[in-house]
Amino acid sequence: DNQTLCLPNGERIKLSSNLRMLFECENVTQASPATVSRLGVVFLPAATLGCIALVETWLAINIPEDIGEGSKVSLHRLLIMSLPSAIDFVRRECREDVPSVDFNLTASCCALFGSLLRRMIEAKP
Repeated sequence: DNQTLCLPNGERIKLSSNLRMLFECENVTQASPATVSRLGVVFLPAATLGCIALVETWLAINIPEDIGEGSKVSLHRLLIMSLPSAIDFVRRECREDVPSVDFNLTASCCALFGSLLRRMIEAKP
């Protein structure tokens, strides 16, 4: 592969050899044959994977070890119990200019929560 990103307007961007990109898309109806030939497709229906798996993985990777087991359990319980309701609220009560999927909302929630958690930990004397 020549590691060149070809944009719809004809512009070509040469990518560095250490760059890896991951795109999540609903379909590839507008992709060129060259793009399709380079795809590595993994299809995971949302119902199969679910958002809870993402939360549990995120917690396992991003929660500091020194936070204490009781706090970890509380954080796990908080996210697992509140996230489905929060997503339901977004779907019922909010208008999205750019439609999202539950998995993306979950990832964004985890990222925001992580940044707040880091600030809280850094602010401790």
